Amino acid sequence: PDNKTGSYKNYSIRQIAKSNFGCFDSTTSPIVLPSRPIASFSNDTASCGPDTFVVNNNSQFASSYNWSISPASGVSISSTTATNPTFTFGIYVDSVIKTYNIKNIATTSSGCKDTAIHSYQLYPTPAAAFGLSRTDTCGPVNIYITNSSSPYNGLNYNWNFGNGISANCRDTNLMYYNSGVNDSIYNIFLTANNIYNCIDTQVHYLTVRPDAQAYLTATDSVTCAPD
Repeated sequence: PDNKTGSYKNYSIRQIAKSNFGCFDSTTSPIVLPSRPIASFSNDTASCGPDTFVVNNNSQFASSYNWSISPASGVSISSTTATNPTFTFGIYVDSVIKTYNIKNIATTSSGCKDTAIHSYQLYPTPAAAFGLSRTDTCGPVNIYITNSSSPYNGLNYNWNFGNGISANCRDTNLMYYNSGVNDSIYNIFLTANNIYNCIDTQVHYLTVRPDAQAYLTATDSVTCAPD
């Protein structure tokens, strides 16, 4: 029989033996059945990476725990024997969801065990990346911006070019000017997000030197040669 009461159960087993001549004899032996634990916990079910959460251990009648996760690559556990350990997941760059199985083995002081397993899904996070044709130049200048975000397909983009202009294209080019006398520094932001609403952002800085301006002042408007 099973015992999940949290206390010992006492049973008696009786054996009756009968000979070929119809004679009987019996014996009774007591059996003490310790309770086994009830392993139970809850955790986050899905998230974008990186992610960190603490499991909520609801196990009963246990005195120790052993935690594990599969696959284990890219995951850290604060303590595999803690009551409520912390699980930390890194950034996962791909195009498909990665599923993990978190296992808790609960053990009583009598050595009885029970196991609970829950799944956790880590959504892929994009890696926003882009390059500028120039990063330090005089104006006016046409800057070509090349998007190298990963994965190549399935991403949405939001650009902030630092000059009041925004866009949602993949690659682009645009003019930058500097009609002042001091350098202008533009902060160009790219935000990439996927269908799971996982987001990554990268920024590059563009320095545009003042536009060249030529001035000529003549001392005399009309003069004779040689002068």
